[in-house]
Amino acid sequence: MELDISESCVGQLATVRGAHWPAGQPITVTLVWAEQVQASIATGQMTPLAQTGVDGDGNFAIEVVVPAGQGWESGGQAAIVVCSSGCQQAMSAPLALVPPTATPEPPTATPEPPLPTQEPPPPLDEPPAPTEEVPTE
Repeated sequence: MELDISESCVGQLATVRGAHWPAGQPITVTLVWAEQVQASIATGQMTPLAQTGVDGDGNFAIEVVVPAGQGWESGGQAAIVVCSSGCQQAMSAPLALVPPTATPEPPTATPEPPLPTQEPPPPLDEPPAPTEEVPTE
């Protein structure tokens, strides 16, 4: 079994691939703390992340996401565990969990001071000059 990443955080996608599994059988993908891998496999006490079937050649590939709200946010050494039905066949791969980094807020634009309102030009005190008519012949 292999993972496409070795480090992850909550909400990040990982692809899990396996070969040489019982063809046509369902498999379950779980996430456990690294020190609990053997006990989890022995008892079958694991929370599934995803389930899929093994193809006719004994291969599978599935994408999983580290779930939020289940204690993974603080980070630590974990493992992805893949089990066949009843955990008769099981494999694990290490996955280092890192705390998510805060997304920086974009800076807010400083508003420009408003431009002063221009006053209209004062009216002309003088009446407009009369126009001359040119006689036509």
